[in-house]
Amino acid sequence: MAKFRLSTEERKDIFLYSTEIENLFINEFLPDAPGDYVKVYLFGLMCARYDQSIDSERLAKSLGLSEVDVEEAWIYWESKGLVRRKTERNAEGEEVSSLSFVSQIEALYGKSEEAPEETQAAETETEDEEVPFYISIDSMDFDEIMNDRLTDKKLRELY
Repeated sequence: MAKFRLSTEERKDIFLYSTEIENLFINEFLPDAPGDYVKVYLFGLMCARYDQSIDSERLAKSLGLSEVDVEEAWIYWESKGLVRRKTERNAEGEEVSSLSFVSQIEALYGKSEEAPEETQAAETETEDEEVPFYISIDSMDFDEIMNDRLTDKKLRELY
């Protein structure tokens, strides 16, 4: 049987490609976030996905914002748990921040690092509980549900 070595062409211009956005971001964070902060987040995410470095001045200039606006946006997204910032000093003594984008899917439903014993203990505890297999929507206003944003709080109320 023939073996293949697969590769793709080197990306020459990141603006010719696409950047994936989690639906949780669109549903949970986009509606309440200031528009300029969304611009900073999306542009930064694009740069991060393609391993591009950018400084605050260039980012601000690209988006038509001030450097203060860019800094406030990163503080906002850090407070929401969507980015993590690590600040260090380089060899010249300049402050350099590294930003990591946090997957909300993994943060909320992510990989379990539990030991097998812990998982087994959790399964044993839930065996005694009655867990419904479905949720009845008879008593709910279906139109209200379909036309309303589904937030974490509302999901908890439904379940």
